[in-house]
Amino acid sequence: MSLSLRWRLTFPLILFILLLFVATAGGLWLYWEVDSPIRRALTAFMCLMLGITVGISVSIAVDRRIESIPWLRLGAIVVFVALTTGVAWVRTMF
Repeated sequence: MSLSLRWRLTFPLILFILLLFVATAGGLWLYWEVDSPIRRALTAFMCLMLGITVGISVSIAVDRRIESIPWLRLGAIVVFVALTTGVAWVRTMF
């Protein structure tokens, strides 16, 4: 798989996940004083999961050994984003 194809595959993912990460980190920073410690911990955990997801997306783009579509890495991205939305749902209960 060529470098340009890998970047075309991952560029929308990176932008989408970075948008989620910036929104989550901004909310953590803005509401630090207002939120309870549980909400802060859950939001920080969401930031961690989204940061890992950005790293996986970038690793798809830069890894030269990839010869076909990396379905396992893409699946990991989907799982982490789904877990993040689940944690966001749980966070609304606190």
